[in-house]
Amino acid sequence: MFIFDDVLQKLHKVDLQRGEYLHISELKKRLSSVLKNRVKIDTGQDDTLDRYQHIMSGLYLEEYGKILLIITGSKNTKGVVFIEDLDRFKFCVAQIVQHEYVHHLQHMKRSELIVDDVFMCEKCTDHQRYLATYDEIDAYAYDVALEFRKYGWGRSDVLELYKREFTKNHPVLRRLLKKSYKKVELLNERDRSIDA
Repeated sequence: MFIFDDVLQKLHKVDLQRGEYLHISELKKRLSSVLKNRVKIDTGQDDTLDRYQHIMSGLYLEEYGKILLIITGSKNTKGVVFIEDLDRFKFCVAQIVQHEYVHHLQHMKRSELIVDDVFMCEKCTDHQRYLATYDEIDAYAYDVALEFRKYGWGRSDVLELYKREFTKNHPVLRRLLKKSYKKVELLNERDRSIDA
């Protein structure tokens, strides 16, 4: 269930430099060279992004059984992006792939994603409802665990997102934390077995 380290290792083979300016089509080409069988990469441009800024997101393409990584660059710079922190960039790519891989496994286990099955979220906004689905809580728990492992306990962008959306004692936030701690234990066990 855990492919993050494998993806990260492949990303270390990509010819990228810290502080490099790249067009998103070139970035796609370089990433595709190492992620070709597992991940389809799509690009786009957005005029709301600042110069040289980029955002990344992912989707699990159920009908193709593939993960889609979407890289969006600024229309203001015609899709040229600046990679300031190469380590963080590679971490985010691997994290997105891991997140979508969890959805792939959920799909394989059930034969379809259950997107309407929401955990304890009455009177929620659409975004809260999305975050409260069982599948998203499970996939985001891996994200939180990976961020805890990289940045230290309690330091997680994903956890901060959930804290902004749900009150401190909300069942969705508590469930995410509980699952995240279990994922950290799984990662630690996995690391110990590799070291042995």
